[in-house]
Amino acid sequence: MLVQALHYANPHYVYTSYDALCRTPRQHMGGCLWHSFDHQRGYHPDPFYGGLMDVFRQPKYAYYMFKAQRSPKKQEQLFETGPMVYIAHEMTPFSGKDVTVYSNCEEVRLTFLRNGKSFTYIKPAIPRGMPSPIITFRDVYDFMEDKALAREQKQSEVWLRAE
Repeated sequence: MLVQALHYANPHYVYTSYDALCRTPRQHMGGCLWHSFDHQRGYHPDPFYGGLMDVFRQPKYAYYMFKAQRSPKKQEQLFETGPMVYIAHEMTPFSGKDVTVYSNCEEVRLTFLRNGKSFTYIKPAIPRGMPSPIITFRDVYDFMEDKALAREQKQSEVWLRAE
């Protein structure tokens, strides 16, 4: 799911992405990147897995990446608005050391209770491209340290919090 969200947002290879569309001149109109849901194709035995939500309408990480592009101002409309922060990390043996956060806030602080460390990201004053780029905190998580605490019956002492 992280690869899918990065692909839609701003991949390292040349591809039409949300960031590329945001960098185009104001005269540019249109640009469709995503499909809403995973679904059966009908013409092919393999399902389409590129949607922002799975076949059961459960949001994937790409959904939160696009949600972070909305304004942080609260609006009285039918869709979800206002400031948002989402941690795209499962804290499992298969999770990477980097922690990805999607947010439309000016500043995001990630606190990792295990060692009491706190990391802060401050959004650039003038974003180039996407209004809210993907935030990646490098080398924050280590499953083996969590496993050691779990063996000592201290599972509640390990968590991530983004503010």
